[in-house]
Amino acid sequence: MGRRKIEIKKIQNKAYLKATFSKRRKGLFGKARELCDMCGAEIAILTVSPGGRFYNFGRPNVESVIARYCGDESSITVDENHDDCVISHEDDDEDLEGEQQRELEVSTDEVEDEDDIGSSHKAREEKEIINRIKEMNLIEHINRERDGRMRLQKFWWDEEKPIDPEQLEMYYHSLTQLRNNVVSVLNDRKMRELYAKDYLSMI
Repeated sequence: MGRRKIEIKKIQNKAYLKATFSKRRKGLFGKARELCDMCGAEIAILTVSPGGRFYNFGRPNVESVIARYCGDESSITVDENHDDCVISHEDDDEDLEGEQQRELEVSTDEVEDEDDIGSSHKAREEKEIINRIKEMNLIEHINRERDGRMRLQKFWWDEEKPIDPEQLEMYYHSLTQLRNNVVSVLNDRKMRELYAKDYLSMI
């Protein structure tokens, strides 16, 4: 089963909403960190969760980037060894663990749904294959029975019976008489055709 395309729209389920926000926020901060490392950019990101909590990312820090954006460069202090600034409330770790747990449960449910769909599809294919094999076996069995009946069935000309010489002689005379009758009828028809042609030629 391939990955399903996610429709971009507002998520109504709160558990899905929080899990998706946590996952996408971490991905956004990670991409921002990569952009800073690769290009030397200075970035500040401010986010507010669906629950109203604040999260931000800054390189070198949020305050310096905002001050530079606002034109107040006199208050900028840059610390080259300063780590990325990610600020949140004290209880964000607990919320994150809860969101990760809900996200894990949601992912597990999706995987189970896909597994159920795949299993049902596989079971349906196996059932179709078994039915085809049964049909083929039935057809083969019917053909074998038909061939067996054909071999066992005997017609009257297959029966070997002793021939009575008197009946054979009567049969011979009957065939001779039949032949003579056929010859006589053909000769009579031929003569009539000749007479008809002569008569037509005289008219």
